Amino acid sequence: MRFDDTEIVISQRSTSDLLDMTLRLWGRYPARLALTYFVGCLPFYLLNMILVGWMVGSEALIAAELVQGGAILARWRHALDQVLLVFLELPLAGVLATTFLGQVTFKQNLSLAKIAQIVFRQWFTLLVVLGILRWAVVGPLILLFMPRTGTYDPLTELFLLAFLAVGFAVVARSFRPYAPEIIVLERCQLASRDKQQIRYGKRTQWLHAPVATECFARMMAIIILNMAGLISLLLTFLFFQGVFTGSWQWNWLLDWVVLPLVLWTLGGFATAFRFLCYLDTRIALEGWEVELLMRAEASRLAASQFKGVA
Repeated sequence: MRFDDTEIVISQRSTSDLLDMTLRLWGRYPARLALTYFVGCLPFYLLNMILVGWMVGSEALIAAELVQGGAILARWRHALDQVLLVFLELPLAGVLATTFLGQVTFKQNLSLAKIAQIVFRQWFTLLVVLGILRWAVVGPLILLFMPRTGTYDPLTELFLLAFLAVGFAVVARSFRPYAPEIIVLERCQLASRDKQQIRYGKRTQWLHAPVATECFARMMAIIILNMAGLISLLLTFLFFQGVFTGSWQWNWLLDWVVLPLVLWTLGGFATAFRFLCYLDTRIALEGWEVELLMRAEASRLAASQFKGVA
C-alpha cells in the first residue's frame, strides 16, 4: 500500500534501479519533460553554434584541407568542443527540467511560465554556483576569446577547456552533484538576512559529505553510460544514412543537428538520473521516507475523520 502522496514511490534504491527509474520517468512525462528540458537547452545550443560552429563552416573546412591537416581534424575538434561545452552547461541548462521534476513528484501541475519564474528568483545563486564556480559560463567564455585565424593550437584549447574547466567541473560534480536541486528545489541562497534559512554552503556540505564516495561512483557510471550511448547513437545514424543515401561520410547534418541533439538528449537522461539520486540521498540521510509516510498517514486519518463527521 502506498501512503506517500508523491508521483514517485519514496524508497531507497540501488544505482541500477535508479537508471531504470530514469527511463520510466521520461516515459511517464515524455512531452512535458522534453518541452521543459529543451526550452532550457535551446539558448545554450545557439550559443554553442556561435562559439564552435565556425569550425565546420565551408571556409574553415577549405582552410583546414589546405593548411591544418584535413577537414576530418576540424570536425573532430568541433565535436570535442561540443561535448565539453554541453558537459559544462548541462547543470545550468537543465534547471527548468529539475524544477519540473521536483514539482510533479509531489503532484503539482505548474505551467512552464511558473517554473521559469521559480528558477528566475534564484538567478544570482545559479549564476555564481553553476555559471562561475562550476564553469557553465566561464567555459564558453574561453572559446569566445579563442583566435579563429591562424593554425590550430591544441595545447591552449585543450589545456584551458578540457583539462582546466572540465577537469574542475568533473571533480566538483562528482563529489557535490546536487547543486541544482539544492538551489531551485530547496531555495537555498548564498547569503540571506534570515538567520533561520539554511545557506547554500552549509546545505551542500551536510548533504554531500556523508555520501561523497557514492556520488563519485554514480557520476562515473552515468559518464561511462552516456559515452557509450553517444558512440552508439552516432554510429547508428551513420549506418542508416549510408543505407538510405549511400553516403557513409560525416557531413554537415551530423555537425549541426545530429551531434548536438544526441548530446542534449543524453544530457536530459543525466539530469533526470541526478534528480532521482538526489531523492535517494535525502531518503538515506534524512529519513525522508518515514517523514512522508507519517505525513500521508496523518492526511489520510484527517480525511477519514472528516468523512465520519460529515
